[in-house]
Amino acid sequence: KIGVWAVFGPGTPTDQIIAAVRKAVEERRKKG
Repeated sequence: KIGVWAVFGPGTPTDQIIAAVRKAVEERRKKG
């Protein structure tokens, strides 16, 4: 979780973080 805060910052809304994580997962599925 520390890595997430380091990237997005403590002021980033949770829903925005979730959206970014979901996007990353989709990219991995396409590559994998």
